[in-house]
Amino acid sequence: MTRRRHFPSILQVLEGLDTKAWKTGIRRIERLHGDAILMPSPWKSMRSMAQVLAAPPLNIDQLNLEIAGAKQRRLGVFFEISLPNPDESMHHLSALKTFQDRHIKPLMKLDYSGMLIGRGSNWPAAAILELERLVRLKEGAVLFIDHGRSPDLELLDGQVDGVVDPAGVQGITRFLKGFCSGSDLGRHLERQQQRLGINLAGRLLNPLDLLRVDEPMVALGSGLAFMLRGYPLLPPPPNALPESIYGAVAQVRLDHEALEWGRFVDLSPPSNPDIFAFGRADERKNSPVIVIARRAAGAAFSLPLGVGAYDPKRCFVDLQGGQSEFITENGWVDLPACDGAQLLLLGQ
Repeated sequence: MTRRRHFPSILQVLEGLDTKAWKTGIRRIERLHGDAILMPSPWKSMRSMAQVLAAPPLNIDQLNLEIAGAKQRRLGVFFEISLPNPDESMHHLSALKTFQDRHIKPLMKLDYSGMLIGRGSNWPAAAILELERLVRLKEGAVLFIDHGRSPDLELLDGQVDGVVDPAGVQGITRFLKGFCSGSDLGRHLERQQQRLGINLAGRLLNPLDLLRVDEPMVALGSGLAFMLRGYPLLPPPPNALPESIYGAVAQVRLDHEALEWGRFVDLSPPSNPDIFAFGRADERKNSPVIVIARRAAGAAFSLPLGVGAYDPKRCFVDLQGGQSEFITENGWVDLPACDGAQLLLLGQ
């Protein structure tokens, strides 16, 4: 039977490769209802490629034990392959081939779910293609790349299965800091979805370590990042946020399948730059999720619900546990005034 490829619903980066880091990371991702962990690259902090090539290979036997433990808990395991910055614009193909032979090929024996190429802009296209061919030998494995920009040709051409997208979380940061309007951010995300197509637009990792806002806005920004298309990529300690911030939105994401594959529908009113609103809708499911973020106090307003199938006879409620009900009438929902920043996650 062909093994299904594992795309993570939530991906937690481990703090290290020792047993304590594995145990801490597994406990954390299970509490957040996630299903995958990412082994950090041991080579990223080295000073040069020469040091990487001289370093001993990883302890395969120990890694095999740790991965087996994660698999028993129904967690996928991904490897990060990140190298020190090269002296020139890119790493030499010969050095990358030696690196692959010495450090990557031994990992092929392990039961991993996929790999993530960090600092991908340092890799020539031919080297990425060679690594893709190697990963494809592992049935069901997927390959992500982080090249520090929005999704591009590697994803469209099928050279990789997914991309780390900094623009979504960075866009949330800029919106909450007042550098762009909600409508600006919504248009960007909708154009990206149109360019990539419905399926590929969901093959993104959204790195929450790029969320850089003041403390009062952290919970709002994290909640928005969990609602975007793609998969949250959570940083390890000491950059990890408290689980009390992630927990509620992680539960909402688990409970509503439209947040897994549903399309993005921009609902942000152009006339109000302080509001970023969108729907996540999958016509195969019963109800969309409506996300409304307000970065400042504001008056009551109405929002059109052009987001797919929903029951007009039922009220929308706040999926985070609020008691308010929001009545729909003739394709619109009315929202009350608020006295500060607010995040509403509405569903039926």
